[in-house]
Parts: sequence; C-alpha cells; structure tokens
Amino acid sequence: MSILPIFEYTWREDTMPLEACKAACISNCSCSGFFYERQSSYCLSFGDRTSLSNVTFLSIPSDDHIVFVKVQTSRGPGRNSLPVIVSSAVAVPVILTVFILLAIYCMRKLSILDRGLKLAEEELLGVLPTPPTRYSYRELRRYTHHFRQRLGSGGFGSVYEGMLPDGRRVAVKNLETLSHGQKEFLAEIATIGGTSHLNIVNLYGYCLERKHRLLVYEYMENGSLDRWLFCKDEDQFHKLSWETRFKIGLSTARGLAYLHEECPKPILHFDVKPQNILLDENFDAKLADFGLAKLVAKGQSMVNTVVRGTPGYIAPEWVSHSIVSKKCDVYSFGMVLLELVSGRRNAEIELMGSEEYYFPKFAAKKAREGRFSDLIDKRLMKSAAINEQFSLEQVETVIRVALSCIHVEPEMRPSMTVVCGMLEGSIVLPNDVLDFSVYNAPLFEISPSGSIKHHSDLFPTTR
Repeated sequence: MSILPIFEYTWREDTMPLEACKAACISNCSCSGFFYERQSSYCLSFGDRTSLSNVTFLSIPSDDHIVFVKVQTSRGPGRNSLPVIVSSAVAVPVILTVFILLAIYCMRKLSILDRGLKLAEEELLGVLPTPPTRYSYRELRRYTHHFRQRLGSGGFGSVYEGMLPDGRRVAVKNLETLSHGQKEFLAEIATIGGTSHLNIVNLYGYCLERKHRLLVYEYMENGSLDRWLFCKDEDQFHKLSWETRFKIGLSTARGLAYLHEECPKPILHFDVKPQNILLDENFDAKLADFGLAKLVAKGQSMVNTVVRGTPGYIAPEWVSHSIVSKKCDVYSFGMVLLELVSGRRNAEIELMGSEEYYFPKFAAKKAREGRFSDLIDKRLMKSAAINEQFSLEQVETVIRVALSCIHVEPEMRPSMTVVCGMLEGSIVLPNDVLDFSVYNAPLFEISPSGSIKHHSDLFPTTR
C-alpha cells in the first residue's frame, strides 16, 4: 500500500505552496490533516466531519513528503469536553494510520533502493572487474568538512573540495538529481574508471549508498577552461597566453584521440566544451565530466541516441537524425578550437545582427579571404604587441584544423588522431581544407525567456 501513485497521477490538479495548503485545511471543517509532497508542491487532504476550531498542526516529516495532522490546542470559553473527546477519538486513529502508511512507504522505498543498488553494482562490476575505491557517505562528508567548500555546480550536481587521508586533494561531485543522474552516474564510473591517460581526469573513487551518488576526482587547481577563456578580468586573462591556449587545444585533442582509438572499447564523450576541460596548476588540460559518454563496440562506426549535450557544440547530424559517431566529438572539439583562438563564445547574443554574431561562419569567410589575423582574440593581439610574440602561421594552422573539424558532412571531418598530427605538424593539412560549407547560424535558438530550441532545418553557406 502506498500513496505515491496518487502523487504521480493527480499532482497537477492540487499544487500549492505549503502555507496555502495549511490555510485550506484550517478553513475546511472536515479536514483532519494533509500530505504535502515537497518536490511537486502537491497537497492531499484527508479527514472526517468533526469541527476543530482551535487547532495547530502536528508535523510528521519524511525525505520526500511531509504529513500534517490537525490537533486541538485549547478549548474555547464555555465549551464542554465532548468535542475534545470526539476529536481525540478521531485524531488518534488517523495519526496511527498515518504512521503505519509512512512506515510501509519508507520500507518499500528502502527495499526498492536496495534492489536498485545491488543491480547497479552488478552492472558496474560487469563492466569494471576492479572498479575505483568505494567510499561511504560518512567518509566523504568528513573528507569535505561537511561539503563546506563548493567549487562549482552544473549538469547533475555540485562539486566540493576535499582531502583524502593520504593527503591528496580531491573534487567530490555530488549527484543531487537522482531520477536523472543514476544512468549518468554509472556511465561516468564505467567510462572514466577504466581509462588511464595524461589528458583524462583521474577518478579516485565513488559512493553508492542508498540515495547518495558521489564521484571522487583528482583536484584541478585552475578549474575549467571557460573560467579563463571568457573572463573579463584582465589580470586573469593574461595567464592564458597563445602558447598556453595551443597547449590546451593539443592536450584536449590527445585526450579525445585516446578515447576514440586507444581504449579497448571506443568512448564517445558527447559533451566536449570549455566547461568540461579542466586545468591543473601548470594549465595542462584534462577532459572531464563523462556523464553523457557512451561505450561503443570496437567495429561500430555510429549509434542512434536522443539529442543531449550542450547547444553550440552539438554536431548537426545528431540534431537532424539522432545519429552519433566519433565525428560528433570532432565537431565539438572544432568549436572549442575556434573559441580558443577568438576568446569568445561561438554565438554572442550581443552581436546578433552583425556578421560576427555566429563566429564559425565569420571565421570561414575570413579564412577563405586569407585574413586569419582578423579572427584572433583582440586582447591576445594587444598583449602580444607588448610582451609576447607568437607564430601567426601556427594560429592559421589551428583555425584551418578547427574549420575542418566542423565540416557539415561528418565523413569529411578528420579523426582525432589526424587532428593531433596536424596540430603537431607531423601531418600536412590538405590544400582543399577550406573548400567546404558551414552553417549560416547556430543549430539552436535562445528565446527571450531563455529557453533553447534546436534547429534541424538550417542550410549551410555556399562555398
């Protein structure tokens, strides 16, 4: 017996704030109490026909919902004790019933959780015979000083700074939305737990305990790339020189090449973007956040899946046909390379209406004209004029590689191994690398309300 199905099927009809739910029950003589589901704000009253005018509420909390039972606190003047006796006779069975319902509900929920955990562990062991260290929730709470220092949030949870008993600093990712995070949690452990590469963030351990899902990563002192690349602070920006940017691009390319070509089962990251490229104290880059990653068979070239990831970095074939392959990661990487060169996001709302609004289209135009210097971050050019000299030829190479990575046709994009070779100079770029089409506009649209709509009907520019 459970009240959960009631919430699942009727919550839309009776949603209201908690105080409004209380007021409604107080004003209704037949209401003896109510269930309140926190997440959906659903109010479900129950009761009898006994009037209780001088009342308060007895609160009986649980993790997902709270129960209030109306009880009489004092008698009005000149009243006899009969209503009190009647009220008590009704209220006591109601309270007992509520406790029994809660006990049954909690026991069933814990039983379901335990079964789910067992299946999850079996699934994990099937993929990783020797998974990373498993920690208890109590241990991680102690290592993070009760999750005191938050490093950031996004995706499916928040990240906190901590320190293991052996002195290693760690970043503990707490998956807070379990209904959406269970699959991502298992994907991340199964994917990153079996990797070992200089440019892939290390997973030290995890916690899989009742409702708690946490991942323990190595600590990256300089955080994510977007924090430096898109910042307005001049002092902070100066640390991201062209030499550092090139190193970050090459390191990220090597990490992706490892995932695609060197793992026993190729791994598609699915969410390559500056926020998921972490930087250590020396600004060496490592790929992180494998919540959307997918393991594919060795000989499998493409798979079908629903569109996920971040607008602005999603390959067009994924949006239009739900087909993904390694070339989707290549496309995302190309977009990141362009942002490394320009120091701006590929679609800037402030520039809407100008030719620079959608940077990939603008970059393709300037590249065909041979005006590569027009694409370089103006702040970078300013600092270079003062104290840093860098090779414009190297910048041109990076732009040409980036544009080849975002080719509209997936089969025309290079593999990540070839991308590494072109950036390193061991593979010569083909002469026709700029002879291709790019999209006229982003594959997404941001409405005034902030909602995002993907486009699958945009036409590429002419050559």
